[in-house]
Amino acid sequence: MGRRESRTESTEYAMAAESCACSNFRKAARAITQLFDHALQPSGVRSTQLIILLEIAIAGSTTAPQIAGRLVMDPSTLARNLKLITKKGWTTIRWSADRRGQEIRLTRSGLKALKNAVPLWTRAQSAFAGRLGTRRWHVLQSDLAAAVAAARGNLGRDDRR
Repeated sequence: MGRRESRTESTEYAMAAESCACSNFRKAARAITQLFDHALQPSGVRSTQLIILLEIAIAGSTTAPQIAGRLVMDPSTLARNLKLITKKGWTTIRWSADRRGQEIRLTRSGLKALKNAVPLWTRAQSAFAGRLGTRRWHVLQSDLAAAVAAARGNLGRDDRR
């Protein structure tokens, strides 16, 4: 009887592993990160650094909590990444005029890194979307936004299918 329970548990574990939202999102994220990191390699910018640099470039001047919020990123993970990109000379972190927080800005070197990385990203993005199919990619973007909203408790009744 113990062996039968073991098979049942094993089947239950396999179903849980196969259907786990967290595991499936992480697998997809790792595979896509590897694809983009490979494509970005000539620029010296990793995909995780690129999105942070892009957020800073869009804002002009921003703070770590603002970046973390926009990227749904753990503050300690962001701090490690900011430390690395600041060490590379791509950003500066200075106290704001009111001394309430630190402002993060891109340096000239950071802008140059972006200018080198973005064309590589564009090629990788186009190739990925092409492999997936344009229509499927647009649906996936929408579904991913809904998944983030659902995970954060922000999905309204009208947004559920």
